[in-house]
Amino acid sequence: MLAVVGVTLVASVVIVDVGNYLGARLHAAASADAAALAAAPETFPRVSRQTPGAAASRIAAANGVELETCRCRVDPSWRSRRVEVVVVHSVELVVLGRQEVRAHGSAEFSPIDAVTSIVGERPQPDADEASRTGLVERFVEVAALR
Repeated sequence: MLAVVGVTLVASVVIVDVGNYLGARLHAAASADAAALAAAPETFPRVSRQTPGAAASRIAAANGVELETCRCRVDPSWRSRRVEVVVVHSVELVVLGRQEVRAHGSAEFSPIDAVTSIVGERPQPDADEASRTGLVERFVEVAALR
């Protein structure tokens, strides 16, 4: 009878650890996605308020994880761009002790789509720089009102 209680206790501890580890993986994955989403618009310097890495780090910290890497190149062009981040989340397990869980997140950002969604007017591919700059200025004005 004592053996059954011991096996049940060990199995319970292992099950709790597995649950905690899986929960930490889900939390890290969601935090990585959130950090990438925060960094992506900051790669467009015409409207960014901070560096992409700073934005990703701020959101990661707010979610209780640490930003490990941010491949978030600033690009002044109107082309779509993709950012990739890696975050680390520490979890304390009964059997294995403190473990680090890493998660990758990525996001894509299109400056033209962002301006279009806010201003309601799509820049034309052959538009001159002054025309596009005017749209960006309107984008910033509208975004500031929100």
